[in-house]
Amino acid sequence: MKTPRIIAGAASIAVASSILMAAPASAADPTPVQLGNFGGIGLASDGESLEMGSYVLFAGSGEAGTELWRTATTPATTTVVKDIYAGSSGSAPRLLTRAGSSAFFVASTSDHGRELWKTNGTAAGTVEVDQLVAGTDGPGIDEIEAIGNKVVFSADVDANGGEELWISDGTAAGTNLLKDINPTGDSSPSGMTLHGGAVYFAANNGTHGRELWKTDGTPGGTVMVDDLQPGATGSNPGDLTDGGATLFFSAVDEDGRELFRSQGIAASTYKLKDINPGAENSNPKRFTAVGGTTFFVATDPVRGDELWKTDGTLAGTLLVKDIRPGAAGSTPNELAATGGSIVFRAASSEGDTELWTSNGTDAGTRLVKDIRPGAAGSSPQNFMVNPGSGRVLFTADNGVTGDELWLTNGTTDGTALVADVIPGSTSSSPALVGTTGTSTVFRTVVPGGSTLWAMHTSGLDVVESGTPTMTGNPVVGGTLTADAGAWEVGTSFSYAWLRDGASIPGATATTYQPTAADLGRQVSVRVTGSKPANISLSKTTASVGIGAAAQAPGATPSTGTQTRRPTPSIAGTAKVGKTLKLKKKSYDAGVSKSYQWLRNGKAIKGGAAKKSSYKLKSSDKGKRIQVRVTASKAGFDTVVLTSKKTSKIKKK
Repeated sequence: MKTPRIIAGAASIAVASSILMAAPASAADPTPVQLGNFGGIGLASDGESLEMGSYVLFAGSGEAGTELWRTATTPATTTVVKDIYAGSSGSAPRLLTRAGSSAFFVASTSDHGRELWKTNGTAAGTVEVDQLVAGTDGPGIDEIEAIGNKVVFSADVDANGGEELWISDGTAAGTNLLKDINPTGDSSPSGMTLHGGAVYFAANNGTHGRELWKTDGTPGGTVMVDDLQPGATGSNPGDLTDGGATLFFSAVDEDGRELFRSQGIAASTYKLKDINPGAENSNPKRFTAVGGTTFFVATDPVRGDELWKTDGTLAGTLLVKDIRPGAAGSTPNELAATGGSIVFRAASSEGDTELWTSNGTDAGTRLVKDIRPGAAGSSPQNFMVNPGSGRVLFTADNGVTGDELWLTNGTTDGTALVADVIPGSTSSSPALVGTTGTSTVFRTVVPGGSTLWAMHTSGLDVVESGTPTMTGNPVVGGTLTADAGAWEVGTSFSYAWLRDGASIPGATATTYQPTAADLGRQVSVRVTGSKPANISLSKTTASVGIGAAAQAPGATPSTGTQTRRPTPSIAGTAKVGKTLKLKKKSYDAGVSKSYQWLRNGKAIKGGAAKKSSYKLKSSDKGKRIQVRVTASKAGFDTVVLTSKKTSKIKKK
């Protein structure tokens, strides 16, 4: 396993226009700490990890198979809770659900099927609650939801009416069939969601089809909320989500699958809006509540999948923004609430999936940062709100470091690479396992398995930056001075002077005197601000062209200064056999120009490389081509200007 590298300073990555981030060590050091290696590590999204306040439970696989583990974010506290299934088979704990100070889950043993278990995080406190089905078949528990210190769950127990709704207080005596909703068959409760002190779910009572139900944990309080689609077919509610005062969900009626709402009684349970008019589905999903607004994703034939919002009223159910005009849609996903806004991933064009934010208005819905410039997109995912700051941790691939861990506060400057766990372009593919009060636990993928990490993230943020500027005389022998601008209190600075975007060796002071090597080149300065327990930020000033040295006092003036100094640019296809040409630029009147084409920065020999065009040869394959233009004028300084490099030359 490679040692994790926190991106220190900004010299290790060059990103056009401006922004590089790093995470320095500090008193509350955010450097990731390796907790252990596993064959596999469970995630909350799969019901295989769970936050318990001061520690995190997770399913970890090793020599004893997949068993229940816990970590309090240090290697010493990362231990197996209990070897439930002795030997190498593993109990495969799933559906971890917190109820009070206990965690309920399903697991199997050598002589019992997948039954209901509970744990308080200790071996002694990890016990099977009850064996509902004799032998190794198990009751097929596939959903668990907490209600106070108890849990309700679905279980298929033939002796008690098939797949029905059960409740447990963590004891065998307190584990019972809550209600036989469908006396003639299975009610198959699903989609369990806690809202307003009750658990809502979809179930089939054998008469009305699958409809919306709720329970307060008592048989009498387990009732159908409303028959939204009369008849045996049912409305089949899905995507049940607590929106504060209102429960939002999707359901089917004569208009297809559309947006519905409920406050627990039939009168408050109805379709909010037929978003996709007619019998076609809008398929509302990914509901995310922020204050009194619930964001969601829905589709129609004109706009495709786009971002919507609702306040629980028809008038307040609106398209937020058509991010990608046309029927393809931007397909928003991974919605996460932070402050009064959400951050999410969306594609403004085919494949270009990047980080977006929205406050619920068209103007306030915007690209946060183009993390991976170009058509590929950084594909942000695995969003999790950071404890202690409300910032959002996520993973993304910037095209340089691979898929790694990032943080955002919803602004461009506040979006930073936190850690390049596997240095270079190889992805560590982190996935977030859980949080404690001060730390985040995440998993990375390594050959043959997974590694568990912890990182101190309470209060972790990006340094608040100013705008650096550069002043002085941009000529050979002159002096240029960097001004960092106004950054947050406690920030320290480092400087790196750049020539045509590349670092100038040894040029790390606040001032720089251009040399002959800078003549005709573009010079800028990159300022990096760092603060303990924060992620560093680097910003680069605008560049200036460097002119000839000024005449010594008393010397006879020999040259004037050319005012037009355009940077050359190349047109043409970067392929062997094709011809590259200089694009037309404006120079001062009376200027004569000479040309020199370069291969990987070195002059190409021969007269053919001294013209305004150049035909690519087989010797250019895999190389990058530039052209240097020398502009001369009698009585004036000579200007030497060099184009950017082409992409690598391809074969015919």
